[in-house]
Amino acid sequence: MIAATLIPPAAVVGLGIAYGDPVLVVSARILVLVNILSINFASLAVLSIRGYRPDHWFEEDLVRRTTLKRIAVLTLGVIVLSSFLVVTSVDLQRNAKFESTVKTTAEESGLTVLSMDVESNETVLSPSRSSCATSRNEQ
Repeated sequence: MIAATLIPPAAVVGLGIAYGDPVLVVSARILVLVNILSINFASLAVLSIRGYRPDHWFEEDLVRRTTLKRIAVLTLGVIVLSSFLVVTSVDLQRNAKFESTVKTTAEESGLTVLSMDVESNETVLSPSRSSCATSRNEQ
């Protein structure tokens, strides 16, 4: 199960590097980190639920505090990294919707999209600028 959660996004990191797509590389790396933190969180929870505890009673309080600190750090890490994934996913979805709208509008007008440049110096909430080169379909 661990390989199933780590290998596909790690492979996407490699593909993103090969294609020179920094957004893909960053998104996939964040997903790898979220998966690693989630695996650690799940293993910590399972060991705790299954009763894996120290043999000596004097160490139990120390172990409980350490475990709670680790759970807090892992939870915080997953939340922070997941927020980056959400922002990236929303941005990619908006770009895909924009490209689809441009292609549909061009086809309805009898045009063919030759190239599309999208400049984005935005946050998730503000609009971006774009340009599109088209040619008339001759039928």
